[in-house]
Amino acid sequence: MHASNSTIINPCSIIIQRHGQNRPHFVNILSRHYEPLHYVLLFPHADIGWGLDHVPDIPSLMQIQWYRSHLLANDDDRFSIFGRLSAEYVVDMYSRTEEQRLFYIAKERRHHVNEISEAGQHHEEEEEQRNDTDPGIKLPASFLGSRAWTSDQTADAMALGRKYRKPTFFCIMTFNPDWPEVRERLLPGQTAFDVPVIVARVFKSHLEKVLQVLRTCFGSKKYMIKVIEFQKRGFPHAHIIIKVRLAQFKLLFEFRQSKESMTG
Repeated sequence: MHASNSTIINPCSIIIQRHGQNRPHFVNILSRHYEPLHYVLLFPHADIGWGLDHVPDIPSLMQIQWYRSHLLANDDDRFSIFGRLSAEYVVDMYSRTEEQRLFYIAKERRHHVNEISEAGQHHEEEEEQRNDTDPGIKLPASFLGSRAWTSDQTADAMALGRKYRKPTFFCIMTFNPDWPEVRERLLPGQTAFDVPVIVARVFKSHLEKVLQVLRTCFGSKKYMIKVIEFQKRGFPHAHIIIKVRLAQFKLLFEFRQSKESMTG
């Protein structure tokens, strides 16, 4: 839902209304009961999921750690069996992670407003900062994807280009759905779109190998910047720019040419 279509945006929740009751019961998206209620096929035994409420005999894990323990478990095949449902689950859990981060930022903001009010600041400033639905709220640079985060990343890249000049190489690495690491994990009738966790893990493994080659084959470098994004078809790919030291690159190129001519 786009923010411009509504003046009030609240986190989504599950509504449970029993027969004979006029008032429904709301289950918050950050509750441990959200996942077994929403994804019955993935949690057929009603195993409680991640939540803010503390439950005895359950290890205390952060939200990302809890998801990793389920999605990356080698002995748990349910997230690869259900295909697109697993993809929906991953997207939904990512939105829950973002919601939790926004919840923390809003909590800290309210705490800051209370400190301002206790210090006796202007009443107009207090009212402006109390409005959590204000579209002019600025997310910090620590929030991935925010305007401040994007501005910092762009400023760092532009500063490198201004000091060390334009890059020497521009490389693109694209995910290949026919990689054997992906095909051997597919079930009959499945495609790479049905196993997003496998796609992400295989792409990261190949990207690390490519970066290792780029770090060693051109000698010392002045800078290397990479950006990972998703294509319209849904697969990840990476853009990499490298600035090498031309003197060392020329010596390395001449050395390899002379070595090839001697072996040839």
